[in-house]
Amino acid sequence: MNGKIPTHQQREIIEYDGDLLVTAVPGSGKTKTVIDKVESLTKTIDEKNIFVITYTYRAADEVADRLSSRNIENTNVWSGTIHSFCLEFIINPNSSLVDDLSKGYDIVDEDDLTSIIRSCHEKLNISYNPYDKINLSLETDGSYSEINASKRKIVEAVYHHLIQNRLISFDQILYYSYKIMSTHQYVARNIANGTEWIIVDEYQDTKELQYQIIGAIALKASDMKLMFVGDPNQAIYTSLGGVIKNKEQLDTLMNRNFCVKHLTGCFRSNQRIIDFYNNFACEREEIQSNIANYVNPYVKYCSDIQVDAGVFGAFVKHYIDCFHEEGVGYSDICVILPRNAQLLGLSSWFLKEAPHIPIDSPTITPLKKMDDGVWNNFVRLLFVSINYNNIFYYERLLRTSLREIELRFGIICTDKVETLIDHYLSNRFDSNAVATEVIENESNKIFGEYIGLSVDIYVPHINFLIEATKKKIQNNNKTLFDTVSCFKQCYRGKNGVVFSTMHGCKGEEYRCVIVGGLNEYYVPYDGGTRNREESKRLLYVVMSRAKERLIISSRSPDPSPKYNRDYAVNYEIANCNFDFDV
Repeated sequence: MNGKIPTHQQREIIEYDGDLLVTAVPGSGKTKTVIDKVESLTKTIDEKNIFVITYTYRAADEVADRLSSRNIENTNVWSGTIHSFCLEFIINPNSSLVDDLSKGYDIVDEDDLTSIIRSCHEKLNISYNPYDKINLSLETDGSYSEINASKRKIVEAVYHHLIQNRLISFDQILYYSYKIMSTHQYVARNIANGTEWIIVDEYQDTKELQYQIIGAIALKASDMKLMFVGDPNQAIYTSLGGVIKNKEQLDTLMNRNFCVKHLTGCFRSNQRIIDFYNNFACEREEIQSNIANYVNPYVKYCSDIQVDAGVFGAFVKHYIDCFHEEGVGYSDICVILPRNAQLLGLSSWFLKEAPHIPIDSPTITPLKKMDDGVWNNFVRLLFVSINYNNIFYYERLLRTSLREIELRFGIICTDKVETLIDHYLSNRFDSNAVATEVIENESNKIFGEYIGLSVDIYVPHINFLIEATKKKIQNNNKTLFDTVSCFKQCYRGKNGVVFSTMHGCKGEEYRCVIVGGLNEYYVPYDGGTRNREESKRLLYVVMSRAKERLIISSRSPDPSPKYNRDYAVNYEIANCNFDFDV
């Protein structure tokens, strides 16, 4: 084990050699326990796979980084999102089994999907509201999960557009994966026979199809072990299909007898912050802080801060400068807003008004996000700075991507890792060069010369990525630019202030956290309804990201009756019985 000695609770989980259901309060060492368990497993497992399925890319990177820091380079350990898992091990090797996939496909990310949804509203002459959630989840039989009749018309139009244009969404990745394993059971059997452990993080937001996919594999190998870990209080995707399964439900679905374990102590936050966010727990339990080394912890509330970029930007910059002067690193500060659009405006303001403050924000990443990492990973590496601290991580990223190419296209190329690393290290691009042109030229070298793919295989995917990236830059032309310097700035690593949405900050932790937009129109918004339980869980997640200092803010309600209704202070915040610091 590396770092702090595991607690008694953590050690029980690490050493238990059976199926586990673990509930963990915020800051209880969940990720450390998972890593410790994986490290322990690698000492006894030589041939079979250990899969760590995370909810976000950042969480997957965190697992990989921590394993690298412990010099664990076991090629049988895989970490990634459920969509990455499905693509790499189910869809890509078996796409010929599904008519909709057999002639090729591209994956749409959230930006693409938002544009398609907006277009479908216009075609159907239905008013579009960007904050009105539409459930695009699919049932195991391929039917739509959305129950609202008007929204179902949108869902039907969206999927018709995707199929007609040979595109697939993240929800279709799950459905096609389940369909492949249901109709061709040898696929699930082959995965199961080569797997020792599957560890699922943040199980409380797992969709039914995801449970069914894991279950299909689990039923093919009774000796394969499963571990689900999460926190029901942090279930923030229930309105979009997330399901919290209990022990009995998991036992039935997976044909197992899960042992229930708990992680209760908090090693992240000071007691002030814990006492505050515990107000929002749907299933309240006493949480004690095990941290005593914070000198000046506080929780502050500012009730008259607009979320427009200028006002909120100046407010945030003041606190960032204060924190940094006190010795807090930029990467240990997080700014959280409800919506991506708000973050984009804030990012633009900071790039113009405070360029000395580095920013780490997925919102200002110019490259189109593709869950199909076989293309995106190679391109992203053109703009990152590879050094001694991260070279093992990027070598593993390349090795995984090359292995995927071998499986999909039947060519041997995993021996090209060192050649590709040398190529990336030798790149010296002009900072003013057009980045998408660099991508096009370098792709010919990487995929054509070094890896040996034919142009008819890689060019369509790279062209799709380039065109989507150009569109993203055009739509955000005040923040993003098609230059090498802009791309490098956005991929310079985890050394800047993190800008995140409320849903995007899940699983993160920072010494100082600043939260804005705590008004009813934003938290929560569900087609005009107010889901109080969803609101409480979202606030619980957001506030529990802070270790030492937490600053929250809301805008004052506008004087008009209409906006008084929409922009009232979030009900949970307004009615929270807590003595804020001043």
